[in-house]
Amino acid sequence: MNARRIVGCVGVAVLFATPPAFAQSMADRYAKHSCAVVKITAADGTVGNGFFANANGLLVTSAQMVFQHSYFKTEAGVGVDIHSNGPITLMSDDGRQTTVPSPPVDLRHADNATKDLAAIDTGLTTPCYIPMASADRLHVGDPLIAIAFSHTAPSSALYLGFVATKDDGISNVVGVIDGTLEAVLASRRLLRVQMPVTYGISGAPIIDDKGMAVGVVASTPLPWIEEYSRRIIAARDGSRAPTSAEAENYISAALGELASVGRQFTSPGMLVAVPLVGLATPEGDANTDPQ
Repeated sequence: MNARRIVGCVGVAVLFATPPAFAQSMADRYAKHSCAVVKITAADGTVGNGFFANANGLLVTSAQMVFQHSYFKTEAGVGVDIHSNGPITLMSDDGRQTTVPSPPVDLRHADNATKDLAAIDTGLTTPCYIPMASADRLHVGDPLIAIAFSHTAPSSALYLGFVATKDDGISNVVGVIDGTLEAVLASRRLLRVQMPVTYGISGAPIIDDKGMAVGVVASTPLPWIEEYSRRIIAARDGSRAPTSAEAENYISAALGELASVGRQFTSPGMLVAVPLVGLATPEGDANTDPQ
């Protein structure tokens, strides 16, 4: 009996002395992947993040960092005009900065932009990169990390979280029709992640426990709240104040949109990521590991 007790104790000691691989390698994972993450500053001053996805300088980020969208009414519904933000400046974790020319707006970039994604061939040689994989292999509860520069930070930070839920085809506000307060909705695949983050990390990679990038941090609908607020303040034609009906419509629209944002982000620390499934790249294949 004593022998069995000793064996049992040894077995328990060995079991608890070996931490999970995910917890054991956090520092190593940051050291390995942070060199692939860059802070992006667009020509208009917009700040966000991106990461290199291969050794040939393929930069993956949120579409808002590279392109601007404007929406207009057509006889068939709503049209979208996509144009470049201009050159972008990349800053790596060691402080080096590189300016990349604005990419052409072709069908591949336009298709990616509708998913709030961008894949830009920078022409750089990037030996440090994070390969991409499909988020379809993820399950609720799977651990994830993000590496990103916050809005004003000179170096990147490590964020830890897990898959909260996987949404497929959820309608989200993506813009406002020019000259109106009519919101534009689009159905997008989303990955909701429970992960406390800081401001300004749109475009940062979401990385699974196999070291694969499975998504990027999406831009939230908050900019559209700012746009509604701007239009409320500017709701005059230079000669008169808005009528009470016009002001009421503006305010109702803004409050309604604010409520929509609140419903999407009801949990503290919840962020939305865009899966890399369907991302069109110069190589024609988004995922190096679809499994």
